[in-house]
Formats: sequence, C-alpha cells, structure tokens
Amino acid sequence: VGSGCGGGVAAAVLAAAGLDVVLVEKGGSFSERDFAAMGEAEALSQTFEREALLATEDGGVLVLAGSCLGGGSAINWSASFRTPGYVRREWAERFGLDDFREGGAFDGALDAVCRRLNVNVDYSHRGEGCPGEEGFVVNRNNELLWEGARAAGRTPRAIPRNVKGCTDCGHCCHGCATGAKQTVVKAWLDQLPADARLRVLVHADARRVLLSPSGAAEGVEVLVRGGGGAGAPARLAIRSRAVVSSAGALHTPALLLRSGLTHPKIGAHLCLHPVSLVVGFFPEESHTGMDAGVGMGVYVDDHMVTPGNKGYGVVIETLPFHSGIAAMAMPWTDPIAYRYWLAQYRRLTAFIGIQRDRSAESNRVVLDSNGNPLLRYSLTPDDEATWTSGTAHMLSIAASAGAAAVGTTSEGPGGRWFFLPGRGEGELERFVEGERRRRHSPGSDGVASAHQMGSCRMASSRADGAVGPTGECWDAPGLWVADASLLPTSLGINPMVTIEAVALMVARR
Repeated sequence: VGSGCGGGVAAAVLAAAGLDVVLVEKGGSFSERDFAAMGEAEALSQTFEREALLATEDGGVLVLAGSCLGGGSAINWSASFRTPGYVRREWAERFGLDDFREGGAFDGALDAVCRRLNVNVDYSHRGEGCPGEEGFVVNRNNELLWEGARAAGRTPRAIPRNVKGCTDCGHCCHGCATGAKQTVVKAWLDQLPADARLRVLVHADARRVLLSPSGAAEGVEVLVRGGGGAGAPARLAIRSRAVVSSAGALHTPALLLRSGLTHPKIGAHLCLHPVSLVVGFFPEESHTGMDAGVGMGVYVDDHMVTPGNKGYGVVIETLPFHSGIAAMAMPWTDPIAYRYWLAQYRRLTAFIGIQRDRSAESNRVVLDSNGNPLLRYSLTPDDEATWTSGTAHMLSIAASAGAAAVGTTSEGPGGRWFFLPGRGEGELERFVEGERRRRHSPGSDGVASAHQMGSCRMASSRADGAVGPTGECWDAPGLWVADASLLPTSLGINPMVTIEAVALMVARR
C-alpha cells in the first residue's frame, strides 16, 4: 500500500524475490513526458497531497507530501543523505533497535540504497573543494548560501543527490522530465525483470486492512477509480498472505486506525521537520535563479549538533523556490508590500532551516469524520527555541552574503524586514537576536513541512512503539510497515535514503 520511498522499494524487493505482489497507489502515474508538459501549478495539483494545500488542524504548518506513483521520490528535491550516526545511536540505545548500531544490518541497507540511487555530489555545486561536473548550472541562490556561510564563519557543503546526467533544469520538485533523478520507479521498479510478478494499481485508495477472526492480516480493501482518477469508485478486495503498509507517515496510521487497530502509539509522535524560511534582497542581481539550475545544492550543518541540543538542531539548505510557492510563502502585510516583494522575485534569495523536532506524543495523526488523516501538531518549547534560533542563523548568513535587506516569512505590521544600508553598528545583531528570542506564533510564522515521520514508531518494546523491530505490527500478525512512519525519531536531514534503507531491511525479512 503506497509506492513512495518505502512502498516502491518494498514492492521491488519482494517481486525480485519471486513473490506475487500487488502495489496500490492512490495517486496517478506520470511519465517523463507528462512531467515535461507540467507547469508549477499542474505539478502541485496533480502530484502532491491535497494539491499542495494540506495543513495541520490549526493551519499552523503547511504540509507538502507526494501523491503519485513514486510518492515523495518523484517530486522531492533529490537530497540524498545517509542517516547520521548520532540518530542511529539514539535509535539503538533508546528504542533497543540493534540493527541500527554501527556494524549492524542497517549498514548494508544504506550502502545498497546509495549504490542503487547513484548518490553523488557531481551535480550539486561548483566551488572551492567542490569541482562538480563541467557544464552544469549553478544558480546564484546556491552560490550566495556558500559565500554567506563562509563569510559568517560556517562550513558550507555540497548536498549529495540521486541523479545520473542531471541537466539541472531546476524542476526536481515538479517531477523529473529527463529521467536523471533516480526515483523509486526509475531505480527500483523499472529495474525488475520482465517476468517479475508485480501488478500496479493507480488511483487505488486502500481503505482498510482485511483481518482474520484471529486478527492476522489477510488482504486490503481499496476504492479504485478509473478514467484517470475521475471515474466512480469501485470497491475491490485483494487477498494476500501479508500486507505491507507504506502509505507514509500521514496515511499509514490512518489506514491502521480505520482497520480497527488500537495500539496507543498508532499516529502518535508525528514529526514534521518544521521549516523556517529566510529571504535576502540583492538589488544588484539580475536573476538569482531560484527557478533554474540545481535547486538544492548546498547545506550548512554547523548548528545541528551542539553541546546544548543533543543533536536536535537545524540544518540550513537552499531550495527550488518557484514563483507559486514563493507567493504562498511570502508574508502578507498589506497589498502594496506583498506585490512589491513578489515583483522582486528575481533579486531574492531564499534559505530554509530544517529542524530536527523532538515532537511530543500529543502530536499525532487522527481520523476526521470521513476517516481521513487529520494532523494535530504544535512545537514543543524546545522545538520552538530551535526554530527561532535557526531563523537567526539564516538571517546572519544572508546578511554576510551581502544582502541589502533580510527578512522572514512571519507576518506582522510592516513585515519582519531589516534593511542594512545606513544602519549603525550593532543594529543587525540586535535585529537577529530579537528574532532568536521572539515567541513562535502559530499561523503567522510561515512554517512548512516537506518531511513527515514517526507516527508508527518501531521499537523493541510494545510499550515504546506500534511496530516491532522487524517492521511487523505488534497487534496484527502479517501486517508490516515500511515507510517513514517507522522512524523512531525525526532525522534532521532529508529522509529519502533512510526511508528506502529501512524499507529494504524490512522487505528482506
């Protein structure tokens, strides 16, 4: 159930082992030609969950998630990080998951995934110590983060990406039109032999797991829509000896809850990697290129692990910031200011801070009145402090890169902008410190999430997680989970490689 970073890998591994596999995906299937024909609006409406307008229950966090064949791997930004060692140690020590210890089974799974995805930095950035491939495009947005970080005393690095022969068109987030991005469809499903017994159903929404009288999984019930997803739904029962839920951290807990499972950890501890965004204004630039060239090529992780945060900090990255998303992200202060800043789009640079949130048990996925996922989430006090600290770090980097003005996406009278020319000594530092100390305001601070995790935690103890260390649900034999919901905590970095490696490990078992 689900064809993203978890489900696509699990289906491919099981089919390659000779099993008969049915892969159900509630979204549609799109080819490279389809992606090439899409503009930003079409891509957001056709390949993202709820047309890229999903939010938490209180509207405080915009949640971006893939909803098509390939899931997030089809429309993510290609960042391909291995799971940090301090995260793995926490999973082993706190949750009793020995596979994640150094030298454990997870090592081989990570290596296999990175080889399969062709993870490299050849098409990320070209700078000192980072030569890259000749001829690929580096936009000014990446260069300005690199230069600003160096000037501010931080260490910029090239983001590893899962690409082969990338043309750097800048549209990773709308589906790869050239086949360079190694999505789960490209790297896993398309590589199966012709005689593999894999059937794929798209526009097929799994509504519940079929359980035997003893509580064991024996299939799924799905609603299938023909006509490209526009037809009337038909109910279909698929009988199987095992079910793998890979519907993601939003839909896996919803599926389990709809199926009658009652483990208290189902849906709990939802992590969102809350993202803050800082904008710099460079009036001398003709085009910073946020919609062209490598969208996400540079990161700064100096603030992820510090003596005080125990590895729950912030990583700063560039992003593909096309005009539609920019219009959603820019703060509303008044019509004239909003229109002015959008008109400066080609002279702006944008950095994001991805926070490793601690989350809380009360942050969870529940069911709405239609049985669909409803997201309840708020920042804990520690997460709030980390969020504002990340914003302050990015403001300093943007200013160090030479911005004439720096600002946040927080709304308020006059906006939260600081204009540097003509300011006295120490004024920028006071503005930055003010942002660091400011209380987070849900609904007005422009928080977003592109990574959802942790809502069906894996643990060696039934008390600590809804799923056991092999990926099988404690309360339903034969029902397995292989997606981001398994992760015991958030990661603090882009999770694609981790999710695929966990799914590979689960599927092999």
